[in-house]
Parts: sequence; C-alpha cells; structure tokens
Amino acid sequence: MVFGHIHPQVKHQSRHFTEGSVWYTGYWVTGAKSLVASFVFNCVKCCRHRGRCSEQKMTDLPSDRVVEFAPFSHVGVDVCGL
Repeated sequence: MVFGHIHPQVKHQSRHFTEGSVWYTGYWVTGAKSLVASFVFNCVKCCRHRGRCSEQKMTDLPSDRVVEFAPFSHVGVDVCGL
C-alpha cells in the first residue's frame, strides 16, 4: 500500500502527517484515517519510540551492606600496583 512508502518519508511522524502526505501526492483513499492509524500503530520503529519506560527491578541489599560503621573501619589496600 502507499502508506508503507510515505510513512518513512515523513520521518515516522503521526497519522496526521502521513495522511496529509498521502493526499498531497494525489491519492484519495476511502477510510484513510483508520487505515493510516492502523499502519502507524503497527510500525516497528513507531512502536519502539512509543514504548513505555520500564522500571528497574532491584532486590534488597544484603544486611552486611546496610549496617552502619564508622568511616574507614574497613579499608583495602592494593599492594601489587605501583
């Protein structure tokens, strides 16, 4: 269909830009609004940009990592490097 050619030309913008570009090229498609909306909704690049931000899943820290100590009570020294 003509939408597959025009949608990337308008840089994967919304349905309005794609539909307007179809009309501008001289095509008049019956029911174009729903067809273009369906095409844009199923476009892989548009789905990636439209995706929701995911939340990081992190477990609780071990108890020995959250116990309060005085500063410099546990120190490590690298004696192999110069």
